[in-house]
Amino acid sequence: PKAVLSNRKLSMVLSSNEGFRSVEKVVLLTFLAVVILMAILGNLLVMVAVCRDRQLRKIKTNYFIVSLAFADLLVSVLVMPFGAIELVQDIWAYGEMFCLVRTSLDVLLTTASIFHLCCISLDRYYAICCQPLVYRNKMTPLRIALMLGGCWVLPMFISFLP
Repeated sequence: PKAVLSNRKLSMVLSSNEGFRSVEKVVLLTFLAVVILMAILGNLLVMVAVCRDRQLRKIKTNYFIVSLAFADLLVSVLVMPFGAIELVQDIWAYGEMFCLVRTSLDVLLTTASIFHLCCISLDRYYAICCQPLVYRNKMTPLRIALMLGGCWVLPMFISFLP
């Protein structure tokens, strides 16, 4: 009788824990969905604001900001939803190839975001520490284009080469 009673208690504890885990998963998935939607909306707003406002387009730093917003938008659309599903399901259900692609995209896009932040820092350094004429000469449209290209090409080598 004691063994049966303790087995019943154990099964009740296990059932209540499973129920809590389900509630926990729903709360976690809801939170992650809100974060993903906010990331999508926020990055879209940044891109639209800069693209629509002529004054904002004249500021060189904003090219880096728009490119950063695009990288973060891709993270929130291509990487985060699958990570959220994997976290809640405790398994990867999309096959080995898509797992490798998603992981490579994750590395590519987060590395691109980091490189964009580095370029923004360099741009701000030149704007603040150099004389205005030196900044204008250093941050030419060609140099900005090369820096932006580097923000995307270098992470591609890092994430997709074996």
